[in-house]
Amino acid sequence: MFESKFCKVEYLEKYNAVFCHWKKFCKADDYRIPFEFGLKLIKNKNATAWITDTTNGFENEPEDRKWLLDNFIPKTIDSSCSTIIFIIKNNSPLKNEIDEQTKALSQFFSVKQVENLDILYFKFMTKFLEETNIIDYSNKEIQKLAKSLSSDCKNDIEIAKKCFEYVRDDIRHSGDYKDNITTCKASDVLKYKTGWCYAKSHLLAALLRANNIPTGFCYQRLSCSEYKKDIYCLHGLNAIYLKDYGWYKVDARGNKERVNAQFNPPIEMLAFEIRENEFDLPKIYEEPLEVVVQALEKYKAYDEMINNFPDIELLEIDNKSLKKNI
Repeated sequence: MFESKFCKVEYLEKYNAVFCHWKKFCKADDYRIPFEFGLKLIKNKNATAWITDTTNGFENEPEDRKWLLDNFIPKTIDSSCSTIIFIIKNNSPLKNEIDEQTKALSQFFSVKQVENLDILYFKFMTKFLEETNIIDYSNKEIQKLAKSLSSDCKNDIEIAKKCFEYVRDDIRHSGDYKDNITTCKASDVLKYKTGWCYAKSHLLAALLRANNIPTGFCYQRLSCSEYKKDIYCLHGLNAIYLKDYGWYKVDARGNKERVNAQFNPPIEMLAFEIRENEFDLPKIYEEPLEVVVQALEKYKAYDEMINNFPDIELLEIDNKSLKKNI
């Protein structure tokens, strides 16, 4: 954390965001150093949002505005940050200036304005509870199972563990079993009791969202040499928001020899360790990636899938553009 008489900068885990709270007017290094510290936090934490509290804000100096545009903004564009949030009152004297900044920054980021952090939390978490065509948790069988799994649980941790272990252990991994069916929608994963890692993450999200637990989607780019030599593809998993711990990643793809994914917050025990030429995509997504859904809906047989695994290269965008879309 950085704090001076002008500004406080810290990392907020629940939003995976850097929070910058301005206290009073400042300029030059007193203005720029907090931004530079915030950039380091973004890099160290893989933060996906920058939140600026302008409640006690001010109109910055022309020289500092130029520095912001020439230095801070380009570096932030090249970082994991994809969202800029302004905390500002509707009657703030800075409203017009912030409106102009919102318009300009919208070329590169998702930009939002809220009046306080409570409103931000509601807006932020709501998108991780939504039902979609893929995460169709209103389905009767999903509702029945979600209720059954949570019936004896005392808190969100116990519910999340039961749902995770069910999907990990009771739903077959289509690749491990060479099932000649490809599921995508959560209800189909449950119906046919099989799914690739991506589809299993869809069912887990549906079960948890049905229990009002915010759940997102994460991806790694891993070697897929167990299926086909010298190829890489996306691997799908989940992030669950737990009240006591914040965002917690889990991998319900299913255990086997040399794969031992567990639920033990706050320690993350995922299926695979990142090796050379592999990496994590930095964002927690509210919806499955489109390239993943397209592959699952198009390729229905085992042989088709192993020759057409979803990969970020299929997005036909470079790393910089990818970060602006995640």
